[in-house]
Amino acid sequence: IAKYFTLLDAGVPESALALSLGFYQPTGEAHITLTVTLGNGEQLVLDNLVTAVKTVQERRDLNAVLTMNRQTLTVYQLT
Repeated sequence: IAKYFTLLDAGVPESALALSLGFYQPTGEAHITLTVTLGNGEQLVLDNLVTAVKTVQERRDLNAVLTMNRQTLTVYQLT
């Protein structure tokens, strides 16, 4: 969450940022990550459990339940 506000303060538009709540598959525990959408539409995941910045597609170890910022809330159907 601190990364979210740090990037806002640095001038990243809020529409490019979303907190994602989901489950981290290796442990099954609930976990929050920050997703940053770049100008080309690519979405990057910033996470304190995995030090490498990877795309949403590369993070197969996360199952998102919802994403949110102060403007939007998206809820995903669990499969």
